Amino acid sequence: MSANQIMDRIMLNLSGLQDGELIHGQMNNESFKKYHEQVSIISNFNLIIDDRGGIDISYIRSKLKQNTNIDVVIIDYLQLMKMGVKKNSTREQDVTDTTVRLKALAKEFNVPIIALSQLS
Repeated sequence: MSANQIMDRIMLNLSGLQDGELIHGQMNNESFKKYHEQVSIISNFNLIIDDRGGIDISYIRSKLKQNTNIDVVIIDYLQLMKMGVKKNSTREQDVTDTTVRLKALAKEFNVPIIALSQLS
């Protein structure tokens, strides 16, 4: 999802509107008011949505160094990150190594890191 799509989803969720109301311009006055109330609230947040694919731990570290007032990092789909693949390692070992490195990063910058993942 692009940053704009993610932001639209956040705004729809917070305002309680349905996708069609925004996408098809079907907002009535009350819906429009709810939506803009949430826009004014969320505009006060320091929210950075980086929709770049294939990021790695060093990229996240550099972003945390640049932006010292980040309250939380959310990684949508851990398996899409570039992992420091070791020779002859399994995907499970790669994911384990990456989560250990993310935990160390969270401690280093004193910021919670939430990594979403699909287990199968």
